[in-house]
Amino acid sequence: MPVIRQNQARTATGVNPGIVIVTGASSGLGREFACQLIRDYPDFCGELWLLARREPLLQQLQAQLRPFGTCRILALDLLTESAWQELGQLLEQAARPVAGLVNAAGIGRPGHFAGQPEALQLQMLRLDAEAPVRLCHLVLPYLKNGSRIWNVASVSAFSPQPGFALYAAVKAMLLSFSRALNAELKPRGIGVTAVCPNPLRHTDFFKAQGLDGPVQGLKRLTAEEPSRVVRLALRRGFKGKDLSVSSVWGRLIGAASRLLPVRVWLSLEAMLGFR
Repeated sequence: MPVIRQNQARTATGVNPGIVIVTGASSGLGREFACQLIRDYPDFCGELWLLARREPLLQQLQAQLRPFGTCRILALDLLTESAWQELGQLLEQAARPVAGLVNAAGIGRPGHFAGQPEALQLQMLRLDAEAPVRLCHLVLPYLKNGSRIWNVASVSAFSPQPGFALYAAVKAMLLSFSRALNAELKPRGIGVTAVCPNPLRHTDFFKAQGLDGPVQGLKRLTAEEPSRVVRLALRRGFKGKDLSVSSVWGRLIGAASRLLPVRVWLSLEAMLGFR
């Protein structure tokens, strides 16, 4: 759980405050984005919308962040059409423009594709791919010069990953989409940043993947602190960067996946224990 301190330095962005929407705000990177945005960027985040399914966790976070500014709870399930209708209505009624969007909601389950239930695969596609694309499109009319979008992808986006095939493919799509959208929106003064972290410490990541026991390979050794991932992603987003890779290991994976033939990289993945 992020530690919130009122004596943290607050950073100026030169942008008038607006609404900042954070999905997946009840835990993990979404929660960390919410904490840092309202605490460290008050001139950017005039009103924070916390969006997730688990309302009790959102209420706890709202109480914790109340000293820093206005927080609104949106206990919505992005897999339901009613959630999109409600969110669209709220945006139409809002008095402020949208300054920021963080797409951090998502799921990921390891395992060979053939052994995964179809319902789970479709759920992953809808939440990890359809939802961020749809939300980006939904907020476009409400963005302004200086608005920023952060799409949480993964180092898995850099290469195919057997044993995590659909997840890696979805994150690769989100990475490509984010960088292209950044180029499209740049003339409007709007930036889009793809955030590509390693697995995260102090979150539900390993437990959710069934990896809460001893794990072979480098996933635990290379796990990152959520606070650092978010801090660097925010800095790079405000600098207009379309990609934030916060670890040396992540940059090495990105470079290797570009330089090595796919078959060689797949063999290396198996040797390093990524399957």
